Amino acid sequence: MCRLLWIFIHVSAPSRLPADLARFGLLLARQGEQLVSPLHVTTVLSLMFTCGLYNGSGAFATRSGVAAKSGVGGGIVAVVPGQFGIGTFGPALDRNGNSIGGLRLLEILSAEFGWHIFGPRGEQTRQQGPSA
Repeated sequence: MCRLLWIFIHVSAPSRLPADLARFGLLLARQGEQLVSPLHVTTVLSLMFTCGLYNGSGAFATRSGVAAKSGVGGGIVAVVPGQFGIGTFGPALDRNGNSIGGLRLLEILSAEFGWHIFGPRGEQTRQQGPSA
């Protein structure tokens, strides 16, 4: 299956790649095949949570409770384990090289929908709102 994924990635047009990969992931999910071991998933999410946002990782983890990885181009990929992944983009970066708008959006959504991994499950966790 990994060979098929390699061929798929290298043949697909770059402009269509994200949508095509999402459809490919859905196909694999329907077949029940897991390409990444649970140990690797745990390792990657742990690294994302503790250092995925460079020197801003600890503060963001405390405020949002979401595993995230940023890129210097303003993109952030965040994961709510066992539920979904979400991507944001904002070109303005903070002193740590993370998207200001992306961080803020993820903090607000986490507070509104109770995404914090250490917060109460199924409840909104916002009391005073995310910090500015």
